[in-house]
Amino acid sequence: MSNSTKIRKCFITLIVMTIVVLSFPSQSKADFPDRPINLIVPFSPGGMVDLLIRVLAKPAEKQLGQPLVIQNKEGGGGSVGLGFLATVAKPDGYTLGASIPSIFTVAPQMREVPYKLEDFAPILGYTTGALGICVKPDSSWKTYEEFIDYAKKNPGVVSYGTPGTGTLNHLAMEWLGKRHGINWTHIPFKGNIPSITALLGGHLQAVHAATEAFPYVDSGKLRLLIVTTGRRLERFPNIPDIREKEGGYYVKSVLGLVAPRGVPKPVLQKLEAAFKKATEDQSFIQVCNNMGLPAFYISGEECAKIYKELAGEYTILLKELGLYMKKP
Repeated sequence: MSNSTKIRKCFITLIVMTIVVLSFPSQSKADFPDRPINLIVPFSPGGMVDLLIRVLAKPAEKQLGQPLVIQNKEGGGGSVGLGFLATVAKPDGYTLGASIPSIFTVAPQMREVPYKLEDFAPILGYTTGALGICVKPDSSWKTYEEFIDYAKKNPGVVSYGTPGTGTLNHLAMEWLGKRHGINWTHIPFKGNIPSITALLGGHLQAVHAATEAFPYVDSGKLRLLIVTTGRRLERFPNIPDIREKEGGYYVKSVLGLVAPRGVPKPVLQKLEAAFKKATEDQSFIQVCNNMGLPAFYISGEECAKIYKELAGEYTILLKELGLYMKKP
């Protein structure tokens, strides 16, 4: 065999190998997912976000053809779990995170966290939160007005619990405190369930919690004074909403799923399509109905816009409350 023939064969072999190697990434995206997907819940087990994600994951697994492995990484108002997603997880679509707006829009403006809003790629939004202020039924406060009046006249006496510093629950209470000149004490927990447990045990005077508190309200173990989500809830039609008492302020929240920044677009599209289908599943819709929440679908692109708008709104609020962390 002549040298020219050998060179030609080597050249052809090199071209074929190059084509094969270059085909691997597209083939990998086309086959996604080919193994289980980890889904980080940045709050304690049994809470609203945890329950919703577990129900949503079941129909999504059928669409994706792979298990979704739930991992609870609570702490820091959600920043611990989402910090892991932003700094440790590979941007390949195999690690996702459950999100609430405060993790992205509030926490980075209040304290040092290992991420910023732009470090995440929203996949979709699937519901909105339902929040409210609860007290024990044997307390002397029968109404929201009585609770606020007592807190004003007894500075430093009332302590309230939330699922963490920088959560929307925390901001709502601090906003009320500033509006009414109240000096009360914030006790942060690693989720709504621990704060509710502390209230039931007599270690707090109130909680600003989410739907985890509603079964206790139904059973008479807690008294719901007011909801703070801009509308009365169908589950508790006689309980006033904060806008009826305080004007335009209310807690805005879109719960969703995010991936680390850098996940290939075809992978994000496949994930969004699977979870969009999951939001239409009757099991998920029923759980949302039981919690008094709407089940819906908001695209990842629209979620990104919402989070950006909220970040701007909360910048103003944090500065007003004196909670904004000055950037170096």
